[in-house]
Amino acid sequence: MDPWLLIVIVGVAVIGYAYMRPNHNTEQKAEMVSDIESALDQFAQELEEENNVLMTSIVSLKRDLEADLNKLSGRIEAIEKQTVQIPSSMLVHSTEITNKLEPEINIEETPEIELEPNIKSRYSDLFALYSQGKSIEYIAKKSGMNNGEVQLIIQLARQEEQFRDER
Repeated sequence: MDPWLLIVIVGVAVIGYAYMRPNHNTEQKAEMVSDIESALDQFAQELEEENNVLMTSIVSLKRDLEADLNKLSGRIEAIEKQTVQIPSSMLVHSTEITNKLEPEINIEETPEIELEPNIKSRYSDLFALYSQGKSIEYIAKKSGMNNGEVQLIIQLARQEEQFRDER
């Protein structure tokens, strides 16, 4: 026999053996695919159940909020009706009582009284350091304030002085 004929016969035999041999690898792949599909199906089902629970809780929250809103709107309407129904005579009597208790004051005759001290007097320590030429950082550390707070107080004092000068 020729060597090339021997090679062809051996090749045909190997191919025939490979073809007849059962393929276990294909069965394993099919099992793995079916396992993955079942896992994905289970995951999708769990997601759907969680979404349904979430949707029902959102719907119930929405209902509760709408009920609270309606309840508060009803209260507001009731209070508005009560304030409208206050007899005007009560208002007249209360102003008469107030007028009897308070003496008449002529606004033109009263001197201008300063109710609050100016900013410089309220923060005298801060302005003492500032007038000495100390930096804002130093003043802030010494007074226990923030830099921005010190700058704001100084700017407000300037504006207060300008306002008084304009009067």
